[in-house]
Amino acid sequence: MGEGRIVRYRLCWVVVLAVAVSGCAGRRVRLDDQLRAFEDAARRVSRDLVVEFENRNSSRIPGVDKVMSLTARLSEDRDPNTFVIDPFVDGDSGNIVSASNAISRIVTQELVNSRHSYHVLPLSFSNIEASRYVVTGTIRYEAYLGTDTKRYRLYGSIVDVTNGVVQGSASSWVADRRIDDAPTNFYKNSPMYLKDRSVDYQIDAAVDPSTVSGTKAYVDTLNASAITSEGANALDRGDYRGAAKLFDASLNTSNGHTMKNFSGLYQAYYSLGDTAAAERAFYQLFALGVEDNNVKIKFLFAVNKTDFIGNQSARDQYGLWLHEIAQYLDSSHVCMDITGHASHTFTADYNRKLSLARAQRIEGILLQQAPNLASRLSARGVGFDENIIGSGTDDDQDAVDRRVEFRPISCGFATLLQDSDGPLSENVD
Repeated sequence: MGEGRIVRYRLCWVVVLAVAVSGCAGRRVRLDDQLRAFEDAARRVSRDLVVEFENRNSSRIPGVDKVMSLTARLSEDRDPNTFVIDPFVDGDSGNIVSASNAISRIVTQELVNSRHSYHVLPLSFSNIEASRYVVTGTIRYEAYLGTDTKRYRLYGSIVDVTNGVVQGSASSWVADRRIDDAPTNFYKNSPMYLKDRSVDYQIDAAVDPSTVSGTKAYVDTLNASAITSEGANALDRGDYRGAAKLFDASLNTSNGHTMKNFSGLYQAYYSLGDTAAAERAFYQLFALGVEDNNVKIKFLFAVNKTDFIGNQSARDQYGLWLHEIAQYLDSSHVCMDITGHASHTFTADYNRKLSLARAQRIEGILLQQAPNLASRLSARGVGFDENIIGSGTDDDQDAVDRRVEFRPISCGFATLLQDSDGPLSENVD
């Protein structure tokens, strides 16, 4: 065989292997449907991720990385034996919960104890800049094997941050009916649920890593998310001024215009006693939520009542939120549907009436502050018809089911709702 033919032959094999590796990027490890205890499920996902990652990388031949990646020089600046953990996000609420931290510990153990003894770092800007791979995932509460019974399911992925290619993916069902789903402080103290586009990208990278373009969208948010994570840690330490600076810095990065950053600024300034700055941050948070058609506010009501909970701090903050909502609606001239939701307890009719009464309570407070909104607001209650979790446990697990949502609607439709009877107002798409 001539030298030229040998070179062409080798190049063909390099190209074939590159295509084969990239073509496998979206393939999910095929797992059985066994239910496992939470820690066993987390360990199963972690081990499968490590095994698939090592299988994919051990099959490479010299030069393939440079053929595959247009960012080979960037790849060389990152440590291929170092991983960053982006905590698994609750796929329903967008929260990072206590169970997320437990999964991070287990993933770390599996990577450190593997035959290569990988380095594992928490999510931060400097760590993302130095690492080649990120491990991420989500916890979802979904129908088990197409039945009406819901179970938790863990999804995880290892993503190459230089090109968005998935280097490992896995999932496992959880047998436990309950997991530690208490939100971490940053999410617990947020005025709104923060499941925006950046969170959706993270979930997609774990649940459906089928295309490089999809995971690339997630990778593009990592620098901003890393700085936001540092801001959340600063809040936990009580360094409110430092936290505010970090959230501002994240806002000024590409893809940093997120609900998490505005929520973080609100929390930092409110804790500092800077009410004016906290009001501005909440105003921007609400405006971004309206822009994304995703405004789920955490108004907490007393059990079976339309009164807010007795916590004075919460009541004070609710007053601030409602004032800024009224200001936004008054200046924006949008029309808004206020929808009350309830947990899956008691009867459907009872919860529909209760959720409607709570939505009307919010509407009434807004009208007290801005009476000219009367023609642009409509209130309705859907009870538990639009539950996200639906467990009926009345605690952290189904807290998102007791939300109040604001949805922009056409002003003509708002008038129609106001003039209609009960059944129409309770069945708006």
